[in-house]
Amino acid sequence: MPRPAWVIAAAYVVLELALSDRYDFQQDELYFLVASHHLAFGYVDQPPLAVLLARTTDLFGVNPAAIQILPALAVAIAPVFVLAMHVGNTTPYDLLAWTVVTVCAATALLRDRPRWWLGAGVAAGIGVEDEY
Repeated sequence: MPRPAWVIAAAYVVLELALSDRYDFQQDELYFLVASHHLAFGYVDQPPLAVLLARTTDLFGVNPAAIQILPALAVAIAPVFVLAMHVGNTTPYDLLAWTVVTVCAATALLRDRPRWWLGAGVAAGIGVEDEY
């Protein structure tokens, strides 16, 4: 990525985390926070990835910024999603995983690099672990 893109992504993450404590938890974030203390391989309504990633509160304390740090990093590479994906639920991870699948599949097909199918498969597997 070009340097300006990194600067914009870093500025987004800093801004997101600076403002995240102005609002309380979103309902999905509270659900993931509680579920993260009862980890399982899957739940009735979603796979385990977003719940596992909610354990960032173990490192940063129980606050909205702690649960939103990974989504902020996940969408910093695509600032067009800023308003829709700043919440710590499955959406940012899902979009990131399927973007990686698309890039890997396109590279495998258009540049005749079959090893990239492996990356597409890994990203798809992780994406399915985030949302059914």
